[in-house]
Parts: sequence; structure tokens; C-alpha cells
Amino acid sequence: MSTARGRLAAKLFAGLVVLLLVVGMGPCLWRARRGSAIRRQLIREERDLEKIVEAEPHNVEAHARLGNLLLAHGAASSERAIRLLRRAIELDPDYGWAYKDLAAAYVFSGDVDMGMEWMKKAEPLFSKDTEKVLYYLDLGALCEHVGQFDKAVVA
Repeated sequence: MSTARGRLAAKLFAGLVVLLLVVGMGPCLWRARRGSAIRRQLIREERDLEKIVEAEPHNVEAHARLGNLLLAHGAASSERAIRLLRRAIELDPDYGWAYKDLAAAYVFSGDVDMGMEWMKKAEPLFSKDTEKVLYYLDLGALCEHVGQFDKAVVA
């Protein structure tokens, strides 16, 4: 994996952490203000990525990152996320992060079987230990999300 992909993977992981923070925010006023700042940052990032995707239609990372951000918006944006992530895979069939995020998009849109198929396709694309750890964490989270607790424990 290239250094650029490694940096992107780190950014994707950081984005996931930010997303988890936004989702986990409680009713506390400080947290609400902090959550608003994070949401504004995500909206700005989404707009910036939209511009990049339009200007650079062959930019794999921009397609994948925008698809990942759209997953945070829930089911209403999952179809667009799926299109963007499929495009990223067309542009670079070895880009495992797009496969993994595509799997999540399918699961969140209700197509669990398709999501799990894409997760299976993603696994061999991760060679570094840190990548595999993130892959198995996400696989476990997806299995838990759909109530497949036995598979989540194995993952």
C-alpha cells in the first residue's frame, strides 16, 4: 500500500472516531456544542470532497472518503454512498477500504447478505497487521449491528 493510502487510512480511521464521538454525544451542553462543531466540520469536509469528486472524477480516495462520510447520514444517503464506493472500486480494485465501507453501506441500507459478501471480498486486500485489526473490528461491529453475535465474537 502506498504512503498516500496509509495516510488516507489514518484519516478514515480518524473520521470514524469523530463519527463515533458525534453519535455518542450526550445531552450535556458542552458535548452538544462540541458535537455541533464536529458536525460543521463534517459538512465542510463533505462539500470539499464533492468539489474534488467533480473536478477529479478518477480520484479513488475522494470517492471512497465521500462515500464514507455519507454513511454517517444514514439510510437516506446510503444509495449515493454505494454508488461512490462502487466507483472507487472500479477505479482501483485493490483499494480494500472502499470494499469495507461498501459492505457497511449495504448492511445499513438493509441488505445484510450483500454487505457480508463485500466484507469477504475486502479481507484479502488488507496485508498489514494494523489494517487487518481495523478490518476485523469493523467486521465484528457489522455482525453485532445485524444481531449475528456468534460471528461478531469470532471476528
